[in-house]
Amino acid sequence: MRRLTGLFIGKTVSGFWTFKECIWYELTDLIFAEIDDEDQVLTAIDLVLTNHFLVILTNLGLYVSSDLRYPTTSRIKLSRVEFCGFERNDYKKGKLWYNEKCFANRESFEVDYVTVTFKRNRTLSESSSCFFSKEPFLQWLPCAISTYKNERSVPHVIAFLIDQETQSGVYLFHMQDTKETYVTVAMLKDGKPSPQPKFPSFQFPSTFVHPVGMVFHPRSHFLYVYGNQ
Repeated sequence: MRRLTGLFIGKTVSGFWTFKECIWYELTDLIFAEIDDEDQVLTAIDLVLTNHFLVILTNLGLYVSSDLRYPTTSRIKLSRVEFCGFERNDYKKGKLWYNEKCFANRESFEVDYVTVTFKRNRTLSESSSCFFSKEPFLQWLPCAISTYKNERSVPHVIAFLIDQETQSGVYLFHMQDTKETYVTVAMLKDGKPSPQPKFPSFQFPSTFVHPVGMVFHPRSHFLYVYGNQ
């Protein structure tokens, strides 16, 4: 079947300044090999390149490459991550979060983390619409386990980052009912965020009404939170 859409990854050492040295890889067939229905339009939603892995969010699902340091073939291998109860419309509203780290002199405790968040209506049977994983990204865990019974009182996780230097998880929350936005830091215990915050939460002024995300500066320990205004 001739597809009108596809996914291509370019590899370059010049920052795409010289087109002739770019090598392009088509990942379309690899993605459709993981699903049964080929009569779908493929769209790339988000992409993260960690130190050793490629994580791709598409409208058809979340895909993770094998370790890029040890290729077994000339083509990139992709595997699909399954989230129970998630539909393809959920992936269209997804977002990947990654705290960039350089492992030039990597220690045994250093590892990359990636988070995926979804803008979807949570139900009482769902533990989270935010999941995180560490390399090789085989197991994805909920960012938070909530006991709220009122759906409107459940804080929406806009972003979640792992701070390895302090073994903490950093949340950017937004309350649907009160329109409040705040940052909360939780300690990691056995690889999972503790329900008890490490510090009192920081609440943003009421004028900050459209939070979008947050990011750590890659060469310092400053945390930046940004909106759409």
